Amino acid sequence: YFPTYALGNLYAAQFYETAVSQNPTIASEMAQGQTTALVAWLRENIHQHGRKFTPGELVQRVTGQPLSHDAFIRYVTAKFSNIYGL
Repeated sequence: YFPTYALGNLYAAQFYETAVSQNPTIASEMAQGQTTALVAWLRENIHQHGRKFTPGELVQRVTGQPLSHDAFIRYVTAKFSNIYGL
């Protein structure tokens, strides 16, 4: 299962970063436990396509870039820097 989790983390970070760049209120709403804006973004950009595109095609269409580790590295760097004061 590990490869699936690793890929899922890469996709999630890249999609979330794109969602927040398109709708900056998503981050503050998520911090308050409100998921409405993010779910709306996911429905419009991800869910409506179902299996129409391969994962690689979908990430390219939605984010404008191929799947990359860059967004995930930014996410974990910010997360652990805040937690551990790095």
